Amino acid sequence: MNDLSFFLPCAAGVEEFLAQEVHALTGRAGQDLLTLRGGVRVRADWRDALKLNLHSRLAQRVLVELAHAPYRSENDLYAIANGVAWEIWFTPKQTSRSRPRPSTARCRA
Repeated sequence: MNDLSFFLPCAAGVEEFLAQEVHALTGRAGQDLLTLRGGVRVRADWRDALKLNLHSRLAQRVLVELAHAPYRSENDLYAIANGVAWEIWFTPKQTSRSRPRPSTARCRA
């Protein structure tokens, strides 16, 4: 099984309910299902991600984590993003963008 790390953001105060919902939909528990501030992190496969996208009533999105590393500056973020094998995820004809939330971002947009 090729598990990936997903983050499911939700409204404040709903994290525990979302964790219960994710467990009911995927059967994931323990270290594979972590309740965090603002959402739930789950280690799951693509089939579970599709289930969560279709059936979760509490998750605002189902985000796949492509990289995880500490950062202190914009340069760190660029280095982390440069380390992602983007060709696995996108073709040259596709585009993407990231948009930090200025009210909570520690780096400039």
